[in-house]
Amino acid sequence: MRDLNRSETPRKLGWMALMIIAVLAFTAACGASVRESDESTAARSGEVTEAPTLPVVSPTLDPETEDVTTTPEPTTVTEPYPTDTEYVGPAFDYTRMPGHYIKTGEDFGIATYHSPLDKNANGVDDQTDILRGAKQYLSRKPQYNASSYFAGGYPEINEQGIWEGVCTDVVAAGLVAAGYDFKSLVDADIRNHPQWFTTELAEQGLGREGAFEIGEDKIDFRRVRVLYPFFEHRAEKLTTDLTDLAAWQPGDIVIFFGSSGLWNGHIAVISDRRADDGVPYVLHHANEGQTLYEEDYLTSTNKTIVGHYRWNGFDGE
Repeated sequence: MRDLNRSETPRKLGWMALMIIAVLAFTAACGASVRESDESTAARSGEVTEAPTLPVVSPTLDPETEDVTTTPEPTTVTEPYPTDTEYVGPAFDYTRMPGHYIKTGEDFGIATYHSPLDKNANGVDDQTDILRGAKQYLSRKPQYNASSYFAGGYPEINEQGIWEGVCTDVVAAGLVAAGYDFKSLVDADIRNHPQWFTTELAEQGLGREGAFEIGEDKIDFRRVRVLYPFFEHRAEKLTTDLTDLAAWQPGDIVIFFGSSGLWNGHIAVISDRRADDGVPYVLHHANEGQTLYEEDYLTSTNKTIVGHYRWNGFDGE
């Protein structure tokens, strides 16, 4: 009889252990449920919770070749921050995700340049007008259409109520907002100084003489390969060194070589906002499907900067 009782004792202990484990598991599950309920209640009641953090993404990160989960240290969302530019989807080329405070020149002790000129006498200097005009044009969220021609040259709204355009239209909009008939100025120089757009470029190794087919007045002023020599002759030429932060001012114009040089080059207007290292964003229209028109582009692009200009008030000869 003693042997039988001795064999049942381990069994009783085993059952007791299983019951204790089950009770502990049930208690933990109930605790988690209560926490979830408390969080849901707080959310419904509008209680303020701790601000979320968003990753700061490297400007050189290539989402096709690198692990996008290995981001630098997260940074807390800071208020206030700009909300007048659209963002759709992840943007791995930019220094921060939406919701972070975007700096201006003041954050780096850089005084903003203001032109002494006010062509349209609206009380706003030319440099600021160019910046505002570019922003206003991009606020229309134009669709990229490299084959579009317009009756008056400048982009118009189409039958579907959508604006179409290309990168050069951003610059044109800025100059027009400042009071300059940009198209007429470019067309006049093509007629009066054709060598700027053919022979000089060929001599610089930037194009074959006669290859750029100038002479189409509805489209010439919308081609980067035409605007490069135009700004080289008609605007103040500035440094292309991005470490000279103060030299890059809102309303300046920047030109990039594309994979085929000037033939598929790109042009943009310098924004009044800057990345964490002080390098300014650009206002531009680069490709189809673009939803973010103000971007940290100068250091993230693989395009070479070949020209940096400031409009000096040229209004014809």
